[in-house]
Amino acid sequence: MYINLLLIVLLIYPFTTNAQVCKGSNKLGINHIKRRKKLKIESTAKVNLLTDDREFLFDAYEEAEDLASINIAKFVQFIYERENSNQNLDLNIQFNGKKKSYPNKKFSELFISNKYSTNLVMQGIKIKERCYVPGEFVKVTVLVSDESIRASKDLERSLEVP
Repeated sequence: MYINLLLIVLLIYPFTTNAQVCKGSNKLGINHIKRRKKLKIESTAKVNLLTDDREFLFDAYEEAEDLASINIAKFVQFIYERENSNQNLDLNIQFNGKKKSYPNKKFSELFISNKYSTNLVMQGIKIKERCYVPGEFVKVTVLVSDESIRASKDLERSLEVP
């Protein structure tokens, strides 16, 4: 009897099993992380959906990925300009998950000392997470770390013609 009642309730109010819950932080913007002289920059961007059409969904994922990547490029440029406030930078900045109004000084110094060009940073970007909430939005988190930049450099060297 109870099983029949449960089945009827599930048929009337189906669970939204196709909605992927976003893991980790729901904060949009830049999170730069420094641990034991290892650097990582994560960027999260969200694009609102107008429709759940499959083609539009792929375009929204691509747009969110592009926005997140552009935010990393802006952040790297901001670090190299050594500005102390983000008045010109329209980003939420976090350091190790805590809100900041400017990049962490030790992170910036270590990043600059490694002499990473913006081009190298952009080549080292990887997708960390993709999230889709039907009818609402897609969210993409990309990251670049000193390890991914080194891997990108190594790949570029191996592809060069001697």
